[in-house]
Amino acid sequence: MQHYITLTNSELDALISEKIHSQRDRQIMRMKLIDGYTAEKTAEIMQMSSVQIYRIIKRCRKLIET
Repeated sequence: MQHYITLTNSELDALISEKIHSQRDRQIMRMKLIDGYTAEKTAEIMQMSSVQIYRIIKRCRKLIET
């Protein structure tokens, strides 16, 4: 459903804070949804593999959309 697309950055940040409990996952989602980083750039910054980032983003999107 991706209702978060129409939210402002501050509303999106509040939703991420409310729905995602892991600090690392919140940071990754902020980088993706607010800052617009690619999964590859996020992986480089977070020193993780892009596969890990894709999995975290997929899992967190489900949390945000519920």
